[in-house]
Amino acid sequence: MKDPRTDRQHPAFSVSSTTALTPRRVSWLWLLLPQRTRFRLMVWHTQREGRAFQKRAHRQWLARFPLLTRRNRRRVARILRTRWDHTGTRLLGVPSDAFDGYADQLLMCLSPTIPDKVVAQRLSDFEEELGLRDSPLAHRLQLVALIRATVT
Repeated sequence: MKDPRTDRQHPAFSVSSTTALTPRRVSWLWLLLPQRTRFRLMVWHTQREGRAFQKRAHRQWLARFPLLTRRNRRRVARILRTRWDHTGTRLLGVPSDAFDGYADQLLMCLSPTIPDKVVAQRLSDFEEELGLRDSPLAHRLQLVALIRATVT
């Protein structure tokens, strides 16, 4: 970088063989810090950048699924716990975490362009994962309609 007053190379920078500017001097405060402290600060700064990148990527991913919120997840999980089992005895041994996972997956596949039969088929896949017999299609379609009405 040239000094505009003297038209000479600024002493704080030198041009390397790749014509990139590289700093020659380091702050004297940085040099006064013990090496262990400097290393910890560099690690902290690197981790901070990584966390910022992860947060940004997570926000972009969530933007693809606007219905995927905590409130909607609780609503859908409650509907699945209370209304999914049309006989009242098949889902007694299923943990509540499983209902939250199923609610997330249903919220990700709910969109105006996806028909109710596809979401009902997803419910059938969940029943198959749990080792249960399929519930009637009409019941699953009613359940999907109730979820859509609750969420939107």
